[in-house]
Amino acid sequence: MSFDEFLIFFFVVKFKMRRLAEVKLLEFIISLKYYSKFWPKAEMFAYMLDIMRFQPSFELNESINYRFDLFAQNFFLAVFSRLNDGEVVEWDDGATYAGFQRIKNVVRKLLFFTDDLTRSRLFAKLEKSIRLKDKKEYADYDFAFQLFIDEYFAGRKRNLSAISKAFSKLGETVQGYFSLKEVTTVFREFEAMYSQGTGFQMKYPADSTIQLAKLYLYSITSAKNNFEINGK
Repeated sequence: MSFDEFLIFFFVVKFKMRRLAEVKLLEFIISLKYYSKFWPKAEMFAYMLDIMRFQPSFELNESINYRFDLFAQNFFLAVFSRLNDGEVVEWDDGATYAGFQRIKNVVRKLLFFTDDLTRSRLFAKLEKSIRLKDKKEYADYDFAFQLFIDEYFAGRKRNLSAISKAFSKLGETVQGYFSLKEVTTVFREFEAMYSQGTGFQMKYPADSTIQLAKLYLYSITSAKNNFEINGK
C-alpha cells in the first residue's frame, strides 16, 4: 500500500463515515499545501502524498518520473527512521538538527549507489549548516533530508539511463525481442555492479524469479510499451 493510499484509509477508519472522512481529508490537504510553502517538513510530506511535484536540484528530465511512487516512499521512510534513530535537536529558532556524524553514517548506509566524490560533496554542503551544542556537531535536518531525496532521484535517473542503454545494446542481438531470460540477465548484471565494494549487498528476495517475472509482465503490458509482442 502506498503512503497516499494509507492516508485515505487512515481518515476512513478514524471518522467512520465516508462523507466526513472526505471533508476532513480535504481540509488536511488544503492546510498541508498552505504550510508547505514555508515549512520544509510539510513540503516533504506533501511530496510523499504526491500532491506536489518534487523539484530536484539537478536538471529536470521530462522523460523521467519524479513522483514519489512506492519506491521513493520506501526510501523516504528508510531515511526518516534512521535519522530519527539518533539524537535530534530542536533549536530556539524552530529549526531541527541531527547529529552530523549520525547523518554521515546514514549517507554511507543508504546512498551506497553514489561514489566517494559525490558523498564528499554532500558532506561539504552539510558542513555549512553545522551548529555546535555541548561540543557536538549538528547539521540541518531538513536540508539533509532534501539532499538524500535529491541523490535518490539523481541515482534513479542514472540507473534508468544505464539500463536503457543495456537493453538497447541487447536489442541489437535479439532483434528487439526480449524474453524473461534476457530481462533477468540485464538486471542480474546491475545487481552485481551495485554489490561490489559498497558494503551493501543488493539482493532480490528468495522468490526473485517471480519478482522478475512480474516485472517482465508489467513491461509488456505497460501502456508506454510500443514494441511488438509475439509468441516467442
